[in-house]
Amino acid sequence: MEQVSGAGSRVHLRHGPAIEVLAWMAALLVIGAAVLHWWPAAQKPLPSLGFPLEFQSMPRSTGEAATGQPGGADQPGAIGVLPRLEKSDGALQDAMAGLFGPRWPGRLFHRHEFVRRFVVTVDNLPRAKLPSQTLLIKPPTGYFLATQSNGRAEVDPRNARRYTIYAQFAELVDPKALVGAYVFFYPLLQQEYRLLGYPTGSFNDRVIEAIDDLLMTPDVNGPVALVQRRVLYEFADPELEALSAGEKIMLRMGAGNAAKVKAKLREIRDELESVSDSLGEL
Repeated sequence: MEQVSGAGSRVHLRHGPAIEVLAWMAALLVIGAAVLHWWPAAQKPLPSLGFPLEFQSMPRSTGEAATGQPGGADQPGAIGVLPRLEKSDGALQDAMAGLFGPRWPGRLFHRHEFVRRFVVTVDNLPRAKLPSQTLLIKPPTGYFLATQSNGRAEVDPRNARRYTIYAQFAELVDPKALVGAYVFFYPLLQQEYRLLGYPTGSFNDRVIEAIDDLLMTPDVNGPVALVQRRVLYEFADPELEALSAGEKIMLRMGAGNAAKVKAKLREIRDELESVSDSLGEL
């Protein structure tokens, strides 16, 4: 779970995969050094400076647009025309800036291979581990802290502060606008899902599964006990340790942050339900 950094209770984050991604899903969904300098996490929430975006109706046949044949857009960043998968980063960066404001994307999200990172992140959230090198969301800053109480190690409540900015981002998300962008870019997501090794099935179904898994995270109020059987900390409760990677991230966020993220995920899920039938036809 965590790598000990030295004597005492400071623990260095070694296994970023299990810690880094959640606030994603606020992302689910759908989030550099310069931006970190301008907007340190300790400051007030980043404001949304978004400009209005309009996404044209998704083409009925997505093969041409997604493969770059006639009907696709070769210019990265073209909003309103579906780009080719390999040239989609610019368009998605523009969409993210329009939805959340220009400072947010660089603060929380990796900017390159956006479609691949999103698909890989979603697909692995309900699994036991997350691949650190291909996650969409950047890791939280600082160190994981463990504290000692009555002779046992516990998660230090101060760890929740490291995730506050992710919860703040979740609260800014407009579910309807986010799902509108998701629907527009969905052919690229489905194409990447196929490339990931799923010859059949809907990526949207996997998104719903990932959201449902996160929403099933148990609400733990009070201290969370840890054990250190080897180098890394684990949850002392076997049921908590058996949770998925996404659920463990929700626990590490702290009850207050997790409640905010869950509330937004429910809104996003409701919006996805309203478009799932149309996505299933693609």
